[in-house]
Amino acid sequence: MKVNIDLLLIENSESDALVIAELLEQISQYKFEITHLVSLAEAYDFLKDKKVDIILVNLLLPDSYGIHTFDNLFKEYNQFPFLILTDIDDESNSIGINTVQRGAQDFLVKSQIDSKTLYRSITYAI
Repeated sequence: MKVNIDLLLIENSESDALVIAELLEQISQYKFEITHLVSLAEAYDFLKDKKVDIILVNLLLPDSYGIHTFDNLFKEYNQFPFLILTDIDDESNSIGINTVQRGAQDFLVKSQIDSKTLYRSITYAI
């Protein structure tokens, strides 16, 4: 039996959002109800009266940039588990590590995500 997961994906790249949705479909243990939004403002509007099981958020949005994206969302909605999506793939990955230190459950480098990694991160987060 599949577990239903309401997932909020805040990602301004349509192609990256499609890849993530395809990877989520490969996770046979969960049935995802995905809400895809492209900006921080849309996320605030959506979360005013909606509950989700997990939030995946890209830190580079049209109306917010970097660690401030996470900080602003987490300040208002820290009751939800967060997974951070980042394009930055350097050895230190200080942005990803910094978000985990500030309260995110994990960070994922978009170029390295596969369905197994995504499954593990989601499972641990929720």
